[in-house]
Amino acid sequence: MTSGPGIQNTFMKERFVMFGSTFTSMAHYLLWPVHWIIDQLQRLRSDILEVFTLAPVLRSQILRCGESAIKQASVLSMVCLRGTMATGVLLFMTFSTGTLWYLTLKTHVQPMPYKDDRRIVCSPGSVEAMATAFIENYTRDHQAFLEPSNFFWVKTNSTYTLPFGTRGIEDLLLKVLTITSKYNLPPEMSSKKCKTCVVVGNGNRLQNSSLGHHINKYDVVIRLNNAPVRRYQKDVGNKTTMRFFYPESADFDHSIENNPETLMVLVPFKHLDLLWLKSVVNNEKRQPAKGFWKKPPIMFNVKVDNIRILHPYFMQVTTGKLLNASMIQSSKIIAQKPTSGLLAITFALHFCDVVHIAGFGYPELTNNRTPIHYYEKATLHAMVMSDHNISQETRTIKRLLDYGIIKNLTLF
Repeated sequence: MTSGPGIQNTFMKERFVMFGSTFTSMAHYLLWPVHWIIDQLQRLRSDILEVFTLAPVLRSQILRCGESAIKQASVLSMVCLRGTMATGVLLFMTFSTGTLWYLTLKTHVQPMPYKDDRRIVCSPGSVEAMATAFIENYTRDHQAFLEPSNFFWVKTNSTYTLPFGTRGIEDLLLKVLTITSKYNLPPEMSSKKCKTCVVVGNGNRLQNSSLGHHINKYDVVIRLNNAPVRRYQKDVGNKTTMRFFYPESADFDHSIENNPETLMVLVPFKHLDLLWLKSVVNNEKRQPAKGFWKKPPIMFNVKVDNIRILHPYFMQVTTGKLLNASMIQSSKIIAQKPTSGLLAITFALHFCDVVHIAGFGYPELTNNRTPIHYYEKATLHAMVMSDHNISQETRTIKRLLDYGIIKNLTLF
Protein backbone atom coordinates (compact mmCIF):
# COMPACT_ATOMS: atom_id res chain seq x y z
CA MET A 1 0.00 0.00 0.00
CA THR A 2 1.18 3.50 -0.77
CA SER A 3 0.87 6.14 1.89
CA GLY A 4 1.77 9.68 2.85
CA PRO A 5 1.72 12.39 0.11
CA GLY A 6 1.55 9.72 -2.62
CA ILE A 7 -1.85 8.40 -1.54
CA GLN A 8 -3.20 11.95 -1.16
CA ASN A 9 -2.15 12.98 -4.71
CA THR A 10 -3.59 9.78 -6.16
CA PHE A 11 -6.82 10.30 -4.25
CA MET A 12 -7.20 13.86 -5.60
CA LYS A 13 -6.35 12.91 -9.20
CA GLU A 14 -8.90 10.09 -9.20
CA ARG A 15 -11.63 12.38 -7.81
CA PHE A 16 -10.87 15.14 -10.37
CA VAL A 17 -10.99 12.69 -13.29
CA MET A 18 -14.24 11.22 -11.97
CA PHE A 19 -15.75 14.71 -11.58
CA GLY A 20 -14.69 15.76 -15.11
CA SER A 21 -16.30 12.68 -16.58
CA THR A 22 -19.49 13.27 -14.60
CA PHE A 23 -19.62 16.94 -15.63
CA THR A 24 -19.23 16.09 -19.34
CA SER A 25 -22.02 13.52 -19.17
CA MET A 26 -24.30 15.98 -17.39
CA ALA A 27 -23.66 18.68 -20.03
CA HIS A 28 -24.55 16.23 -22.78
CA TYR A 29 -27.83 15.34 -21.07
CA LEU A 30 -28.75 18.99 -20.51
CA LEU A 31 -28.06 20.06 -24.12
CA TRP A 32 -29.63 17.02 -25.78
CA PRO A 33 -33.23 18.48 -25.87
CA VAL A 34 -31.91 21.72 -27.40
CA HIS A 35 -30.03 19.87 -30.12
CA TRP A 36 -33.13 17.73 -30.74
CA ILE A 37 -35.31 20.85 -31.25
CA ILE A 38 -32.80 22.35 -33.68
CA ASP A 39 -32.65 19.08 -35.60
CA GLN A 40 -36.46 18.88 -35.84
CA LEU A 41 -36.71 22.47 -37.04
CA GLN A 42 -34.15 21.83 -39.74
CA ARG A 43 -36.11 18.77 -40.92
CA LEU A 44 -39.36 20.80 -40.87
CA ARG A 45 -37.69 23.44 -43.01
CA SER A 46 -36.77 20.85 -45.65
CA ASP A 47 -40.32 19.49 -45.72
CA ILE A 48 -41.78 22.96 -46.13
CA LEU A 49 -39.48 23.66 -49.06
CA GLU A 50 -40.82 20.58 -50.83
CA VAL A 51 -44.52 21.27 -50.14
CA PHE A 52 -44.65 24.97 -50.91
CA THR A 53 -42.43 25.22 -53.95
CA LEU A 54 -45.45 26.64 -55.86
CA ALA A 55 -46.23 29.29 -53.26
CA PRO A 56 -43.25 31.69 -53.10
CA VAL A 57 -44.84 34.25 -50.75
CA LEU A 58 -46.04 31.66 -48.27
CA ARG A 59 -42.76 29.83 -48.61
CA SER A 60 -40.83 33.04 -47.85
CA GLN A 61 -42.89 33.72 -44.73
CA ILE A 62 -42.50 30.20 -43.42
CA LEU A 63 -38.75 30.26 -44.10
CA ARG A 64 -38.42 33.52 -42.17
CA CYS A 65 -40.36 32.02 -39.25
CA GLY A 66 -38.21 28.89 -39.35
CA GLU A 67 -34.97 30.86 -39.44
CA SER A 68 -36.16 33.01 -36.53
CA ALA A 69 -37.01 29.88 -34.54
CA ILE A 70 -33.62 28.37 -35.32
CA LYS A 71 -31.86 31.57 -34.21
CA GLN A 72 -33.86 31.62 -30.98
CA ALA A 73 -33.08 27.95 -30.38
CA SER A 74 -29.38 28.67 -31.00
CA VAL A 75 -29.47 31.54 -28.50
CA LEU A 76 -31.23 29.26 -26.02
CA SER A 77 -28.54 26.62 -26.62
CA MET A 78 -25.75 29.13 -25.92
CA VAL A 79 -27.49 30.36 -22.77
CA CYS A 80 -27.93 26.77 -21.55
CA LEU A 81 -24.32 25.97 -22.38
CA ARG A 82 -23.00 29.03 -20.56
CA GLY A 83 -25.23 28.32 -17.58
CA THR A 84 -24.12 24.72 -17.51
CA MET A 85 -20.45 25.76 -17.72
CA ALA A 86 -20.87 28.29 -14.93
CA THR A 87 -22.62 25.67 -12.79
CA GLY A 88 -19.87 23.17 -13.61
CA VAL A 89 -17.12 25.62 -12.64
CA LEU A 90 -18.92 26.35 -9.36
CA LEU A 91 -19.35 22.65 -8.60
CA PHE A 92 -15.72 21.98 -9.57
CA MET A 93 -14.43 24.68 -7.22
CA THR A 94 -16.71 23.46 -4.44
CA PHE A 95 -15.56 19.86 -4.91
CA SER A 96 -11.88 20.87 -5.04
CA THR A 97 -12.13 22.94 -1.88
CA GLY A 98 -14.00 20.17 -0.09
CA THR A 99 -11.46 17.57 -1.18
CA LEU A 100 -8.49 19.65 0.02
CA TRP A 101 -10.24 20.34 3.32
CA TYR A 102 -11.02 16.64 3.75
CA LEU A 103 -7.43 15.55 3.09
CA THR A 104 -6.02 18.22 5.40
CA LEU A 105 -8.45 17.23 8.14
CA LYS A 106 -7.61 13.54 7.77
CA THR A 107 -3.88 14.31 7.87
CA HIS A 108 -4.04 16.25 11.12
CA VAL A 109 -6.85 14.49 12.94
CA GLN A 110 -6.62 10.78 12.22
CA PRO A 111 -4.98 8.46 9.68
CA MET A 112 -6.71 6.82 6.75
CA PRO A 113 -7.54 3.23 7.74
CA TYR A 114 -5.37 0.65 6.03
CA LYS A 115 -7.85 -1.45 4.01
CA ASP A 116 -5.47 -3.44 1.82
CA ASP A 117 -5.43 -6.96 3.22
CA ARG A 118 -3.36 -8.62 0.54
CA ARG A 119 -0.56 -11.07 1.13
CA ILE A 120 2.80 -9.52 2.05
CA VAL A 121 5.19 -10.26 -0.81
CA CYS A 122 8.76 -11.06 0.25
CA SER A 123 11.65 -10.74 -2.19
CA PRO A 124 14.94 -12.09 -0.77
CA GLY A 125 17.75 -9.56 -0.82
CA SER A 126 15.67 -6.60 -2.00
CA VAL A 127 16.19 -4.44 1.09
CA GLU A 128 19.85 -5.45 1.29
CA ALA A 129 20.49 -4.31 -2.28
CA MET A 130 18.83 -0.92 -1.73
CA ALA A 131 20.42 -0.35 1.69
CA THR A 132 23.86 -1.07 0.23
CA ALA A 133 23.43 1.86 -2.14
CA PHE A 134 21.94 4.10 0.57
CA ILE A 135 24.18 3.46 3.61
CA GLU A 136 27.93 3.89 3.34
CA ASN A 137 29.89 0.66 4.04
CA TYR A 138 26.65 -1.20 4.69
CA THR A 139 27.11 -4.84 5.69
CA ARG A 140 25.01 -7.63 7.12
CA ASP A 141 28.03 -9.49 8.43
CA HIS A 142 27.64 -8.17 11.93
CA GLN A 143 26.25 -9.73 15.07
CA ALA A 144 22.95 -8.41 16.30
CA PHE A 145 23.53 -8.66 20.05
CA LEU A 146 26.47 -8.52 22.43
CA GLU A 147 27.84 -11.82 23.74
CA PRO A 148 30.54 -12.81 26.27
CA SER A 149 33.02 -13.79 23.56
CA ASN A 150 33.35 -10.09 22.73
CA PHE A 151 35.01 -9.46 26.12
CA PHE A 152 36.07 -12.79 27.60
CA TRP A 153 39.54 -13.43 26.17
CA VAL A 154 40.43 -10.20 24.39
CA LYS A 155 38.63 -6.97 25.09
CA THR A 156 37.12 -5.60 21.92
CA ASN A 157 38.68 -2.24 21.18
CA SER A 158 35.91 0.32 20.91
CA THR A 159 36.36 3.91 19.79
CA TYR A 160 33.28 5.23 21.53
CA THR A 161 31.65 5.04 24.92
CA LEU A 162 27.98 4.21 25.42
CA PRO A 163 25.65 4.39 23.64
CA PHE A 164 27.86 4.27 20.53
CA GLY A 165 30.47 1.82 21.86
CA THR A 166 31.63 -0.24 24.82
CA ARG A 167 34.83 1.56 25.78
CA GLY A 168 35.36 1.55 29.55
CA ILE A 169 32.52 -0.84 30.45
CA GLU A 170 33.92 -4.14 29.19
CA ASP A 171 34.14 -5.71 32.65
CA LEU A 172 30.62 -4.68 33.58
CA LEU A 173 29.27 -6.03 30.31
CA LEU A 174 30.97 -9.34 30.86
CA LYS A 175 29.32 -9.66 34.28
CA VAL A 176 25.90 -8.84 32.84
CA LEU A 177 26.28 -11.18 29.87
CA THR A 178 27.26 -14.14 32.05
CA ILE A 179 23.83 -13.84 33.67
CA THR A 180 21.92 -14.02 30.40
CA SER A 181 22.22 -17.38 28.70
CA LYS A 182 21.42 -16.76 25.02
CA TYR A 183 22.85 -14.17 22.66
CA ASN A 184 21.55 -14.90 19.17
CA LEU A 185 18.28 -14.81 17.31
CA PRO A 186 16.01 -17.82 17.80
CA PRO A 187 16.53 -20.50 15.08
CA GLU A 188 12.95 -20.20 13.80
CA MET A 189 13.62 -16.52 13.15
CA SER A 190 17.16 -16.59 11.75
CA SER A 191 16.57 -19.64 9.54
CA LYS A 192 13.83 -18.07 7.41
CA LYS A 193 15.08 -17.44 3.87
CA CYS A 194 12.93 -14.33 3.47
CA LYS A 195 11.90 -12.33 6.53
CA THR A 196 9.08 -9.77 6.54
CA CYS A 197 9.37 -7.19 9.32
CA VAL A 198 7.27 -4.30 10.57
CA VAL A 199 8.49 -1.71 13.06
CA VAL A 200 5.48 -0.46 15.00
CA GLY A 201 6.01 3.07 16.24
CA ASN A 202 4.11 4.64 19.09
CA GLY A 203 2.65 7.53 17.09
CA ASN A 204 -0.87 8.87 17.44
CA ARG A 205 -1.48 8.05 13.77
CA LEU A 206 -2.13 4.43 14.71
CA GLN A 207 -5.45 5.45 16.25
CA ASN A 208 -8.39 4.17 14.17
CA SER A 209 -6.00 2.63 11.63
CA SER A 210 -7.47 -0.90 11.89
CA LEU A 211 -3.97 -2.24 11.18
CA GLY A 212 -3.88 -4.87 13.90
CA HIS A 213 -4.80 -7.88 11.77
CA HIS A 214 -2.31 -6.90 9.08
CA ILE A 215 0.54 -6.25 11.54
CA ASN A 216 0.14 -9.76 12.97
CA LYS A 217 0.93 -11.23 9.52
CA TYR A 218 4.59 -10.19 9.52
CA ASP A 219 7.31 -12.66 10.48
CA VAL A 220 8.90 -10.15 12.83
CA VAL A 221 7.00 -7.43 14.71
CA ILE A 222 9.26 -4.95 16.50
CA ARG A 223 7.70 -2.73 19.17
CA LEU A 224 9.19 0.10 21.19
CA ASN A 225 9.54 0.74 24.90
CA ASN A 226 6.33 0.50 26.94
CA ALA A 227 3.85 0.74 24.05
CA PRO A 228 0.78 -1.30 25.06
CA VAL A 229 -1.13 -3.79 22.94
CA ARG A 230 -3.94 -4.68 25.34
CA ARG A 231 -7.05 -2.65 24.48
CA TYR A 232 -5.41 -1.50 21.24
CA GLN A 233 -5.25 -4.81 19.33
CA LYS A 234 -7.55 -3.61 16.55
CA ASP A 235 -5.10 -0.84 15.60
CA VAL A 236 -1.69 -2.23 16.64
CA GLY A 237 -2.10 -6.03 16.70
CA ASN A 238 -0.99 -8.30 19.53
CA LYS A 239 2.07 -10.03 18.10
CA THR A 240 5.45 -8.91 19.46
CA THR A 241 8.63 -10.60 18.29
CA MET A 242 11.07 -8.05 19.72
CA ARG A 243 10.68 -5.07 22.00
CA PHE A 244 13.44 -2.46 22.13
CA PHE A 245 13.59 -0.82 25.55
CA TYR A 246 15.71 0.92 28.17
CA PRO A 247 15.21 0.79 31.98
CA GLU A 248 12.96 3.85 32.22
CA SER A 249 10.57 2.36 29.65
CA ALA A 250 10.33 -1.12 31.17
CA ASP A 251 7.52 -0.21 33.56
CA PHE A 252 4.71 -2.37 32.21
CA ASP A 253 3.28 -5.85 32.70
CA HIS A 254 5.28 -8.10 30.37
CA SER A 255 2.89 -11.00 30.78
CA ILE A 256 0.08 -8.91 29.29
CA GLU A 257 1.81 -6.69 26.73
CA ASN A 258 4.31 -9.27 25.37
CA ASN A 259 4.10 -12.77 23.96
CA PRO A 260 5.77 -15.61 25.91
CA GLU A 261 8.76 -15.69 23.54
CA THR A 262 9.15 -11.96 22.94
CA LEU A 263 12.81 -10.92 22.90
CA MET A 264 13.45 -8.00 25.25
CA VAL A 265 16.28 -6.06 23.58
CA LEU A 266 18.00 -3.63 25.93
CA VAL A 267 19.35 -0.49 24.29
CA PRO A 268 21.99 0.69 26.80
CA PHE A 269 22.45 4.47 26.81
CA LYS A 270 24.56 4.64 30.00
CA HIS A 271 26.40 2.29 32.33
CA LEU A 272 23.59 2.63 34.89
CA ASP A 273 21.32 0.81 32.45
CA LEU A 274 23.58 -2.24 32.64
CA LEU A 275 23.81 -2.03 36.43
CA TRP A 276 20.01 -1.92 36.57
CA LEU A 277 19.68 -5.01 34.36
CA LYS A 278 22.27 -6.87 36.41
CA SER A 279 20.49 -6.08 39.68
CA VAL A 280 16.91 -6.89 38.59
CA VAL A 281 17.83 -10.10 36.75
CA ASN A 282 20.25 -11.37 39.40
CA ASN A 283 17.98 -10.26 42.27
CA GLU A 284 20.69 -8.06 43.74
CA LYS A 285 20.36 -4.91 45.77
CA ARG A 286 18.64 -2.34 43.61
CA GLN A 287 20.58 0.62 42.34
CA PRO A 288 19.41 4.07 43.45
CA ALA A 289 17.19 5.92 40.98
CA LYS A 290 19.64 8.80 40.73
CA GLY A 291 21.00 9.08 37.21
CA PHE A 292 17.80 7.95 35.50
CA TRP A 293 15.52 10.55 33.95
CA LYS A 294 12.61 8.52 35.28
CA LYS A 295 12.57 5.94 38.07
CA PRO A 296 13.02 2.48 36.51
CA PRO A 297 11.03 -0.52 37.77
CA ILE A 298 12.51 -2.57 40.60
CA MET A 299 11.05 -5.81 39.23
CA PHE A 300 11.62 -7.25 35.76
CA ASN A 301 9.62 -10.45 35.34
CA VAL A 302 11.08 -11.58 32.03
CA LYS A 303 12.63 -14.94 31.23
CA VAL A 304 16.40 -14.58 31.24
CA ASP A 305 16.58 -16.55 27.99
CA ASN A 306 14.58 -13.80 26.28
CA ILE A 307 16.91 -10.92 27.21
CA ARG A 308 19.36 -9.50 24.66
CA ILE A 309 21.65 -6.45 24.62
CA LEU A 310 21.71 -4.61 21.31
CA HIS A 311 25.14 -4.25 19.75
CA PRO A 312 26.22 -0.55 19.71
CA TYR A 313 27.08 -0.98 16.03
CA PHE A 314 23.48 -0.16 15.11
CA MET A 315 23.58 3.02 17.19
CA GLN A 316 26.73 4.04 15.30
CA VAL A 317 25.10 3.44 11.90
CA THR A 318 21.92 5.29 12.87
CA THR A 319 23.71 8.34 14.25
CA GLY A 320 26.77 8.57 12.05
CA LYS A 321 25.42 7.39 8.68
CA LEU A 322 21.67 7.97 8.65
CA LEU A 323 21.54 11.17 10.71
CA ASN A 324 25.06 12.37 9.81
CA ALA A 325 25.50 13.47 13.42
CA SER A 326 28.57 13.46 15.64
CA MET A 327 29.13 10.65 18.15
CA ILE A 328 31.76 12.53 20.14
CA GLN A 329 30.54 13.48 23.60
CA SER A 330 32.03 14.84 26.76
CA SER A 331 31.00 16.57 29.95
CA LYS A 332 30.34 19.72 27.90
CA ILE A 333 29.04 18.14 24.70
CA ILE A 334 25.98 15.88 24.59
CA ALA A 335 25.92 13.84 21.42
CA GLN A 336 22.65 13.56 19.54
CA LYS A 337 20.91 10.27 20.20
CA PRO A 338 18.41 8.66 17.84
CA THR A 339 14.97 7.61 18.98
CA SER A 340 14.26 3.94 19.63
CA GLY A 341 12.06 3.96 16.52
CA LEU A 342 14.78 5.00 14.07
CA LEU A 343 17.22 2.65 15.79
CA ALA A 344 14.77 -0.24 15.30
CA ILE A 345 14.42 0.67 11.62
CA THR A 346 18.21 0.54 11.25
CA PHE A 347 18.27 -2.88 12.88
CA ALA A 348 15.53 -4.13 10.56
CA LEU A 349 17.45 -2.90 7.50
CA HIS A 350 20.32 -5.20 8.52
CA PHE A 351 18.13 -8.19 9.23
CA CYS A 352 14.95 -8.22 7.14
CA ASP A 353 14.05 -8.64 3.46
CA VAL A 354 10.89 -6.54 3.80
CA VAL A 355 10.83 -3.52 6.13
CA HIS A 356 7.51 -1.77 6.73
CA ILE A 357 6.75 0.83 9.37
CA ALA A 358 3.57 2.01 11.06
CA GLY A 359 2.80 4.74 13.57
CA PHE A 360 5.76 7.00 12.76
CA GLY A 361 5.66 10.77 12.44
CA TYR A 362 5.12 13.62 14.88
CA PRO A 363 2.65 16.51 14.78
CA GLU A 364 3.84 19.87 13.48
CA LEU A 365 6.41 21.48 15.79
CA THR A 366 3.94 24.28 16.53
CA ASN A 367 1.20 21.81 17.47
CA ASN A 368 1.11 21.40 21.25
CA ARG A 369 -2.36 19.87 21.39
CA THR A 370 -2.22 16.65 19.38
CA PRO A 371 -0.87 13.69 21.41
CA ILE A 372 2.35 12.14 20.13
CA HIS A 373 1.42 8.61 21.22
CA TYR A 374 -1.62 6.47 20.51
CA TYR A 375 -1.98 5.41 24.16
CA GLU A 376 -1.50 8.63 26.17
CA LYS A 377 -2.05 12.38 26.02
CA ALA A 378 1.59 13.58 26.15
CA THR A 379 2.37 16.22 23.50
CA LEU A 380 5.57 17.47 21.85
CA HIS A 381 6.15 19.61 24.93
CA ALA A 382 7.27 16.43 26.71
CA MET A 383 10.19 16.07 24.28
CA VAL A 384 11.62 19.56 24.66
CA MET A 385 14.49 18.41 26.89
CA SER A 386 15.29 15.22 24.96
CA ASP A 387 18.47 14.61 22.96
CA HIS A 388 16.49 13.73 19.84
CA ASN A 389 16.45 15.84 16.68
CA ILE A 390 12.90 15.17 15.51
CA SER A 391 13.15 17.23 12.32
CA GLN A 392 16.31 15.49 11.21
CA GLU A 393 14.85 12.05 11.92
CA THR A 394 11.72 12.94 9.96
CA ARG A 395 13.84 13.87 6.93
CA THR A 396 15.82 10.63 7.24
CA ILE A 397 12.73 8.43 7.34
CA LYS A 398 11.22 10.34 4.42
CA ARG A 399 14.36 9.67 2.36
CA LEU A 400 14.11 5.96 3.15
CA LEU A 401 10.48 6.05 2.03
CA ASP A 402 11.24 8.03 -1.13
CA TYR A 403 13.96 5.57 -2.12
CA GLY A 404 11.55 2.67 -1.58
CA ILE A 405 13.80 0.99 0.99
CA ILE A 406 11.00 0.94 3.54
CA LYS A 407 7.23 1.20 3.17
CA ASN A 408 4.79 3.07 5.35
CA LEU A 409 1.43 1.66 6.42
CA THR A 410 0.16 4.89 7.96
CA LEU A 411 0.37 8.56 7.03
CA PHE A 412 3.75 10.24 7.53
